[in-house]
Amino acid sequence: MSGTAPVFQDGAVPCVELWQNSEHFCVLDTSFGDGSQFTRLRDAWRGARGRSRSLHYVTLCGEAFGAPPAAFAQVWPLPLRGHHRIPQDNPHDVHLSVVFGEPNKGLQRLAATFDLILLAGAFEQASDLARVSRTGTTLYSVGQSESFLNALERSGFALEHKAAALTRGHFRGRNQRSSGGKSYSGSRRAIVVGAGLAGTAAASSLASRGWSVVVLDKQAAAAGGASGNRSAAISPLISKDDGIAAQLSRASFLALLQELRRFDRSATPVTWSACGLLQMAKNEREESVFKQALDAEAYPPQYVRFLNQDEASSLTGWPVQAPGLYFEEGGWINPASLCQARLKDPNIRLLGNTDITRITYEDGIWRANDGSH
Repeated sequence: MSGTAPVFQDGAVPCVELWQNSEHFCVLDTSFGDGSQFTRLRDAWRGARGRSRSLHYVTLCGEAFGAPPAAFAQVWPLPLRGHHRIPQDNPHDVHLSVVFGEPNKGLQRLAATFDLILLAGAFEQASDLARVSRTGTTLYSVGQSESFLNALERSGFALEHKAAALTRGHFRGRNQRSSGGKSYSGSRRAIVVGAGLAGTAAASSLASRGWSVVVLDKQAAAAGGASGNRSAAISPLISKDDGIAAQLSRASFLALLQELRRFDRSATPVTWSACGLLQMAKNEREESVFKQALDAEAYPPQYVRFLNQDEASSLTGWPVQAPGLYFEEGGWINPASLCQARLKDPNIRLLGNTDITRITYEDGIWRANDGSH
């Protein structure tokens, strides 16, 4: 869909008022193109008064296997089907995600509710757009046929200006979705029990959203348990059917690489290396499964490729005993260094030597008790 004209072509962003007085503002863009539409909207959002706490921009990119937009070439993800987060200069307020694959299928798989939809290109089911809308969701569209605009109206959109060049409308909400839009005014404090990989990941995610987090652990320092192993392998799971487990593993792998590279650019680098990882087949049956999985998905070689025994031996400089899968960006990591780097966030405080024995919820407040009271 890279050839589709963007919705906002003149540089104007006529939707600034939409993101005022809201907690999060979510945008669906069905044609990313060169990314200029995202850049204009992001800049307008950052300069607006009374804007939402964060901006989430999701775009459907059917052109995953083409050349990346020039302005995003350094951070563009590998051409792998699914959702990808694009790193931003300030990851705490703006979040950009691209969905690679056939746009209609990508839309069907989205589990989100959007406040603004920028619609360009041909789509099959107006009901899919209604499913990801809430009462009051604003829609701008270009290049739509009259029959599809009529389908949008039947699906619950009230189109105020109905034309192929530019259509604007709102979702009337024939379903029971909440109108949303209200800012969260409660306390942004959280407690996380455990300072291992899982606990520090949760704390880091909360802190990136502006929460003040206290991490409690019975050990004096982070990664005092299983996360304290000297090293761990970094690689994703590959399967023949690319099922949910494989998709989750792939997304986690790519997200971890982004996090580690972000730490590399910070004052608290992590001890790790993307030196490549070879997963050798245990037997001929597993070798066959590896080949079938790669044939079914046509993964880019930068992500994973199959090496026979001689190729694997040549690559590793060691006589390996079996063929296998080679993950070029795989490698190893010292888990404790990652936990410690996450805890350097100024919004996170570690409280060690605290063994939590009971957690209660009273008067709207969660309390963690270490047994001393």
